[in-house]
Amino acid sequence: MDNKKDDKRILIIKKAIEEFSKYGYDNTDVDNIAKKADVGKGTIYRYFGSKDNLFLEVFIYIIRMMTSDLKKIMDSDMNFKEKLDRMLEQSIIWLKESDKLIKLYTFDVARLHRIMEKNKELPMQNKFSRYKILKSFLEKGQSEGLIVSEISADALTSMIIGSMQHSVMLYYGGYIKSFKNLEKRIRELIEYYKKILLKEVK
Repeated sequence: MDNKKDDKRILIIKKAIEEFSKYGYDNTDVDNIAKKADVGKGTIYRYFGSKDNLFLEVFIYIIRMMTSDLKKIMDSDMNFKEKLDRMLEQSIIWLKESDKLIKLYTFDVARLHRIMEKNKELPMQNKFSRYKILKSFLEKGQSEGLIVSEISADALTSMIIGSMQHSVMLYYGGYIKSFKNLEKRIRELIEYYKKILLKEVK
């Protein structure tokens, strides 16, 4: 029974992702999500309580999926450099898969933060899970002498994530004119960060 409830909950979230991505928060109708998920509107409110909570759960779900991808990389038999390559490459994959939803987050982040403040009981530690995983990975590399240690793992993590998020905002703001150019920019950043981390910058 619990598995069935979990399956239905995930189906609703997936259909909500489609609707929020396509129409934005304000123009998304919970009735349409219910129809797409083949459930009653009341079922959505029973599972999530409100449209706000469903919107928040969409982002929590995606962050959990990203975290799961990162953990699989961390638990693999690849060496440190191979894991670093795979982790940074994964950022391109996420961007392609969640393009419209990332746009929604970029321009509606204030709404999302307001919802977070009203729902402190929800597992908001997920917001920082990718940051913690990357920081822990870099700390391990530093302790083993595999990457630069002159810069703290905290600073490196902020630099990597921050510059990629800034590039995404430039793209959605129209300053980077195409997704192809955005991908090129992020790949350039990735290659430069790899050189910094592996002490290859002259």
